[in-house]
Amino acid sequence: MQVPLFIFAPSRHAGVMTSTRNGPSTAMNRLFLPALVALAQFAADAATVAADTPWRLSDALGAPDWLSVTGEHRMRLELLDGQFRPNRSGQDQVLMLRTTLHTVAGDGPLRLGLELGDSRVYLDADDTPLGVADVNTADIVQAYLAIGTNDLLGTGSAARLSLGRQVIHIGSGRQVFRPGFRNVIRPLTGVSLRLETGRGDTLDAFYTVPVSTEPDDRDALGSLSHSFDKELWQQRFFGLHYRRAELFGPLFPGVWGEMYLYGFLQDDSDTVPTPNRRVTDIGGRLYRAPRAGELDMDIEASWRFGSRTATSAPDDTRPLDVKASLLFAAVGYSWPSDTQPRLALEYFITTGDDDPDDATFGRYERLFSARRRDMGNSGIFGPLNASNHQHIRLVGSIAPTPRTDYQLLYSATFLASRRDIWITTGLRDTSGASGAFIGHLMEGRVRHWLIPGGLRLEVGASLLLFGEFPKTVAGGPAGSRSLYGFGQLTFQF
Repeated sequence: MQVPLFIFAPSRHAGVMTSTRNGPSTAMNRLFLPALVALAQFAADAATVAADTPWRLSDALGAPDWLSVTGEHRMRLELLDGQFRPNRSGQDQVLMLRTTLHTVAGDGPLRLGLELGDSRVYLDADDTPLGVADVNTADIVQAYLAIGTNDLLGTGSAARLSLGRQVIHIGSGRQVFRPGFRNVIRPLTGVSLRLETGRGDTLDAFYTVPVSTEPDDRDALGSLSHSFDKELWQQRFFGLHYRRAELFGPLFPGVWGEMYLYGFLQDDSDTVPTPNRRVTDIGGRLYRAPRAGELDMDIEASWRFGSRTATSAPDDTRPLDVKASLLFAAVGYSWPSDTQPRLALEYFITTGDDDPDDATFGRYERLFSARRRDMGNSGIFGPLNASNHQHIRLVGSIAPTPRTDYQLLYSATFLASRRDIWITTGLRDTSGASGAFIGHLMEGRVRHWLIPGGLRLEVGASLLLFGEFPKTVAGGPAGSRSLYGFGQLTFQF
């Protein structure tokens, strides 16, 4: 049995599918859906060959038990029609590729891990909004030494200490996470510790420096130039996170409680100016996972305090008091059915900066947190960001088969402060006269395992209908809506 490893890397000049500064060629519009069909057909052929059994690189290599070799290749085709960003019009598209290869040596208390990553884009226009979240060619995602032991804190307990460059994901991911939809995986370098008790309690602690994904200028990203990532030694990110399983015991079974503290410190370097943040987050969370025939919930609040300057300019030395907060609250219900239907109502708010001229900075900034889970699709879309934002959202999902699931959502989205900036566009009305309503966001997606555990197809779309703010703010986008679609294949090997 063989399954092809389809790592697709077209030329930067892809014939009829290249685009101009004003948007994609008409050929791109005609080829978008056929291309998705072709990808799906290729995946279906691979699924037929595989006879529903995932292909594994470790098995193909005949790797010994002490050596694990796993990886993932993902290709995603995105199309945007109607721009929500100012001073742009027409359409846009991009083909995003992400490949990772993760090797772990050792099956005892000591393990060495190395993960390589390669993230690229093709079919983009000269003004496609690319950033460090999209492109990072041929670099080291993780390189670490892990030391683990069992029963340190009693029967069933476990402890793991990791040293080096690593990816950290804790709790909801609203503070630190491993990216899913994002094309580039951003690691941290330092030390992390996880302790787990036999009853399921966990304690996470880490002290790290962020890693800057390179290069970071638009021309270099667009040409897929290579430059090795580097640690930002003048910055420190650290945290302490505790989770208590079955917080209320049999009174409210299945409820977890979390408490955490995170800190972020910045200093300017010779090449990287910063706002010199000195901020601390203190927060907590109550969580109950979805279960058939029961209510579930997710409530998280975080308060941020400290100081920073208004800008990253070296001559900006006036410290501002940071006073910001985040609140997420959701309640859902899953019906007792084989198709797992679930409906949830969510509310999310991160504060904005009401007065840009006072001595307080009230905007809650997204630093190392997840985005898609709460904010919707990103990529070349991504109008929403967890900063100066609030929304109320209705989410429905269903899984008619073990291989297939669907999700639909509606969100009414607002600026938390009408006088602060709409982060992803740079638009701002300091008078507040343009209102706060960003618009109506509707999204849908379907995921299907062509090979369970091996090959997955996902297709989705988003529609943002502009509200009062983008329609009336000076310099706002043209048109009345932004439509986004994507199709992606993920091969896990």
